[in-house]
Amino acid sequence: MKHRIKSFGRLLLMCSAVALAAFVPQKAKAQVTNTAYLSLTNLPTYIVGGGTSNINSQAFEIPKGQGFSFFSFFGGTNIEMTENIQFRFAPTYDGTNYATTNFLVMTTSGNGFTGQRGWTNFTPFQANNGCKWKLAQIFYAGNATNKVFLTNGIVAFSN
Repeated sequence: MKHRIKSFGRLLLMCSAVALAAFVPQKAKAQVTNTAYLSLTNLPTYIVGGGTSNINSQAFEIPKGQGFSFFSFFGGTNIEMTENIQFRFAPTYDGTNYATTNFLVMTTSGNGFTGQRGWTNFTPFQANNGCKWKLAQIFYAGNATNKVFLTNGIVAFSN
């Protein structure tokens, strides 16, 4: 009987230790994603209303299975800017030839003279595993006397 009590006591002690170990806080482990930011170059300073400006911005590479974000800062120049502005991104799958149709498009509404921000996230599904992308066109729907002053365009993506 003494032997059984000792065995039961050991078993109870071991179960208590295991139960207490389950409640010991674990070290926090952060999920870290490296993010690259790229300020696009070769952007026009002014975009004239009623037309499309073809852009030759530098290309940026998106890893497979990743999307990307775009942020722009712009404003109207000589009259109130109320029409839409579109930023059109073109992919290349062979590294050389960029698409001329079927762009990824960010559309932002103008809301006056002052600095305006536009941003969007393109999902991995939208990016469709394009190896490289570039800003190919900017379209402003205003009339020809209206201009948009483009300050900056920044792309962010995981690398």
